[in-house]
Amino acid sequence: MALAEITTDFGIEAPLEVVWEKVKDPKSMKYWHGVSRVEVGDTETLIIGELKLPIGGAVQFKSKLSVEDAEMTVGHAKATVRIESPSTALIWNLEPKGDTATHCDLVVEYSLPGGPLGRVLPMSMLQKVIGENVRLYVRGIRSDLQTGAAGESK
Repeated sequence: MALAEITTDFGIEAPLEVVWEKVKDPKSMKYWHGVSRVEVGDTETLIIGELKLPIGGAVQFKSKLSVEDAEMTVGHAKATVRIESPSTALIWNLEPKGDTATHCDLVVEYSLPGGPLGRVLPMSMLQKVIGENVRLYVRGIRSDLQTGAAGESK
């Protein structure tokens, strides 16, 4: 069970197929809070970075990343991007809005079972941090896609 869940929905001015490819691309995690590097290997993908804590200090992290349950059908696509530690799932549901736009529903489930962060961060602070993560992540992806859709370089 997730300690915190953030749900958001938004539109992106890019076709469903383009958004779908971006959501599944591990390198799009560069927009996740604290990620400084994404290493895509033959057998696993790692995200590496440092998470600054609102109570002071920082925690270094290196975590496996996977894309699960990725499925695209006519008029709908869904995928789960999972970060191993801290346990996070980004659950995407995408629907086309005409030929040039996509409606996105994103649910982020975030859990810190018993780890050091789970013991020191109150739930309200955790939700605030995760909410900001989600806003920055969505802003980065939207910017990449809308810039790319407009024919400019990414």
